Amino acid sequence: LLRLLLYIYACYEKEKKNNPQLEDFESKYLKIFSVTIEVTSLEELSDMALTENLARSNPFIIDTALAMKENFELHRDKDGVTKMAQKKFGIKSKGTISKYFKIATLEDEIVDRIRETRFNSLTKLYYIAKSELSIEEKLNLLDLASKDEMSLKDFENLSKNEEINSNEFE
Repeated sequence: LLRLLLYIYACYEKEKKNNPQLEDFESKYLKIFSVTIEVTSLEELSDMALTENLARSNPFIIDTALAMKENFELHRDKDGVTKMAQKKFGIKSKGTISKYFKIATLEDEIVDRIRETRFNSLTKLYYIAKSELSIEEKLNLLDLASKDEMSLKDFENLSKNEEINSNEFE
């Protein structure tokens, strides 16, 4: 692929020497426009990153949750969690805000598995995060959640159980 791109580029450069109008074409159509924004603080950078993440059509829940937590910690002395999320990021529901912050408390092993599997359900991740299960049991619950074979109510009830065995689900 690299050889092909280099060949195409070399042909283009050769053709440009023979055809001066290509210079004009290049200056009009082959430019990449960019915007440079000067950031003056870590808080401002964090706000921009979180805003960009939330603006996506299907944001990755775990990354959004962790970014919200980090952003709140940077602004800790200013607004409360709910006011900050509502004002800056347009999240109106206090329930949604609390779900994101609870998800941000998940253990590293769980976060790694979520990223591996690309699991992206706000409510199910919230149920896993608020459960008082062991890490191994939460991993089993996450595996079950990613199969998406049960209703949300059944999943919620299962997350409240004291013990989850991976053998139960096979």
